[in-house]
Amino acid sequence: MGQLPLKNVRVLDLSMWWAGPYASTLLAYLGAEVIKIESWYHLDPWRGDVKVPPGIDRYPDHIPGERPYNRNAYFNRVNHNKLDITLDLRHPRGQDIFQRLLQVSDIVLENYGSKAREKLGIEFEKLKKVNPMIILASLPMFGLTGPEKDFRGYGNTIEALAGIYQATGYSDGKPQMLGHTAFGDPVAAFNAAFAILVALNHRQQTGSGCHLEIAQIEVLARFNGVAFMAYAMNGRNPERSGNRHSSMAPHDCFPCKGQDAWVSLSVASDEEWQTLCRVMGNPELASDPRFSGSLNRWKNQDELEGVIADWTRQHTHYEVMEKLQKAGISAGPLLTMPELFEDPHLKERGFFEMVSHPEAGTHPYESSPIRLGPSGDKTIRTPSPCLGEHNEYVYKEILRLSEEEIAELEKEKVISKIPAAIGLFS
Repeated sequence: MGQLPLKNVRVLDLSMWWAGPYASTLLAYLGAEVIKIESWYHLDPWRGDVKVPPGIDRYPDHIPGERPYNRNAYFNRVNHNKLDITLDLRHPRGQDIFQRLLQVSDIVLENYGSKAREKLGIEFEKLKKVNPMIILASLPMFGLTGPEKDFRGYGNTIEALAGIYQATGYSDGKPQMLGHTAFGDPVAAFNAAFAILVALNHRQQTGSGCHLEIAQIEVLARFNGVAFMAYAMNGRNPERSGNRHSSMAPHDCFPCKGQDAWVSLSVASDEEWQTLCRVMGNPELASDPRFSGSLNRWKNQDELEGVIADWTRQHTHYEVMEKLQKAGISAGPLLTMPELFEDPHLKERGFFEMVSHPEAGTHPYESSPIRLGPSGDKTIRTPSPCLGEHNEYVYKEILRLSEEEIAELEKEKVISKIPAAIGLFS
């Protein structure tokens, strides 16, 4: 790990799905030793312990294999650089093992519901009795208190309750969900990683641990900045406006040469509008009464967008970007996945790293968004772990258990590399 800043920090990761695991992955990118703790009877759902509709590409070459829980692309995408052990926290011996790990760790990360948190004893008052310097980071969807604290949901649930959908979609249609990306998860992950770094600094100064609460709904609600201010200052509830901006015009996606090819562009001032007109080869358009001045452009967006679309259709989306960016206009093509993987800028920066997984094979994965050294440095040191892959290392090398003790734990099903319900993965 060289001189990575968190090389002496150990994290016990009890979290599942995306928000918690990605938060610990960010810490692992920075050098922390992250031990992901899973139960053989209830795996991280992103290993595949959830019914996924047909057609979802979750396995390499669409083949689940004998151990699909080790091949699931969802899990393998967000758990790089970690160790993985199995441990049944319902079992008394499992609790004993967990407390021994707690004594030699710095951080516990969890996103359990309140009932599971209480049942498994993952509560700060209990943890700090074992290790007064422990940092507990909780990522509940709705918070640890309040009338909705026991509610359940997915990304679209949080986005709806956080007020995001009040501004998505078009004025003549229903609100539009944000699709396959649950924005609350990665945003909460970055907030959690930041909070943990602050807590580590605080502990270094005071010698005391703390309990961090990062409620996903509150993290995401802050994305309503403009809408918050519009309502707080003027009592106005912003209406859905599609791709259009509250003050900039043009501000939209425009069709380009090719099949389903588009470019996004935005103009923020009269000077930029005049520049855009020159680039389009139509400088006199800048003085057209319909478009002279930001207010007139904003009022006449239907006509404005038609004029611009006539020009963008003559060029590819990359050509439009290059012409406008060279002139100082904000523009970018809407890339498809094949285009994203072949994007020359991302390629040169080494954004995708080829990673070899013992059961999932070799594939490109997104590198760390945090660069600590030259852009060519690899950030993914090890692939996402197989289930229970590091049982022997953690139990033997870290906790100093004998082979006989480990065998007894396996016999009592406190630890196991075989999940309880293989049928769920078929």
